[in-house]
Amino acid sequence: MDPLSSRLMMFLIVFALFGITNVSSLQNLKQVYALVKWKSSLENSVSLSSWSIPPLSYNSSTNVLSCSWFGVSCHSDGTINKLNLSASGLKGTLHKFSFSSFPNLTSLDLNTNEFFGHIPHEIGQLLNLVYMNLSNNRFSKEIPPEIGNLSSLVALSLARNNISGHIPPSIGNLRNLKSLEDLAIYNNHLDGSIPPSFGNLVSLLLLQLFNNRLSGYLPNNMFEGGKIQNISLSNNAFSGPIPKSIGNSTDLIRVRFDGNSLIGDISESFGLHPKLNFVNLARNYFQGELTDKWGKFKELETLIISQNKITGIIPRELGDSVMLHHIDFSSNMLVGNIPKELGNLKAMLKLYLSNNQLSGPIPKELGSLTQLLDLDFSNNKLNGSIPATLAYCRTLVSLVLSHNEPQ
Repeated sequence: MDPLSSRLMMFLIVFALFGITNVSSLQNLKQVYALVKWKSSLENSVSLSSWSIPPLSYNSSTNVLSCSWFGVSCHSDGTINKLNLSASGLKGTLHKFSFSSFPNLTSLDLNTNEFFGHIPHEIGQLLNLVYMNLSNNRFSKEIPPEIGNLSSLVALSLARNNISGHIPPSIGNLRNLKSLEDLAIYNNHLDGSIPPSFGNLVSLLLLQLFNNRLSGYLPNNMFEGGKIQNISLSNNAFSGPIPKSIGNSTDLIRVRFDGNSLIGDISESFGLHPKLNFVNLARNYFQGELTDKWGKFKELETLIISQNKITGIIPRELGDSVMLHHIDFSSNMLVGNIPKELGNLKAMLKLYLSNNQLSGPIPKELGSLTQLLDLDFSNNKLNGSIPATLAYCRTLVSLVLSHNEPQ
């Protein structure tokens, strides 16, 4: 019998001798042993110096865990409900962690350490878990499908690891994660497609899957919950159109689909989103024309649609989105004049319209953009002289007008 097991046996004997049968005290003792045993398996656990079994005595046997251990929080009955070990310099695996010993655990935060190896299937035993953050580690292999058993989970982050394989369909099981609000699995090595069961995540507010190797069509029903606020699927290999269900999301704030192979009409892909603040659709195959709809997003600050196949003119109504400070329509097939109404965008910092087929003069009204830092209209068919009013753009750092029509 190892020393830890011997110490636990001694405590149990003391409990029996003094007639202590309180269930929570016994559970408390079991959890102490489980934590100390897991600590002993870690390669680096300096920050857990407080995790030790006290000298054997009657008092210590009835209150083995004072709940003052580093990173530990407890229920009123003394059983553990939270483990917050973020950025604690820990190194090791979860292979020796006794998940079954913590039935009341509601929060598990191990982010920003050096944990490695696979995420054990037994993690599905934490049935009361509400919050789990394993991000910024070196976990590898697949996401265990048993995560789908965590029916109370509201926030799940596995970001910035070395996790590979497919997203298990169990993450979207209707009978399980219907309360999930935040899901972040970005910066990993995931492949395959998003399972259709994602449409069952009706409470989802934040979805971050960027910087993986995911592919295939986005499920038609994935935004049917209508609550999504932040979507980031950039830098994958998704194809097909943006699901029409995104039009149900009236609380949408931030959208990143850049760096995929998505198609579809740029204006029909969205509905009316009064809170929309950030849109990046760059490096896809979107087509169609920019309509006056884009002037109706009064909270919009960033609109990036570069490197697509957008045609038609820049709508003058865009000048009504007065919060805009970053526009990038470069490398499309836009034609016509640059609308003078862009001079209404007083908050503008970066304006990129290069590599299109824009013609006519540069509007003198752009001199009103006094906070402008970067302006690039190169590789178009613009003519006329540079407006003297651009001298009012005193913060301008970069002005690129090369490869246009001579005066």
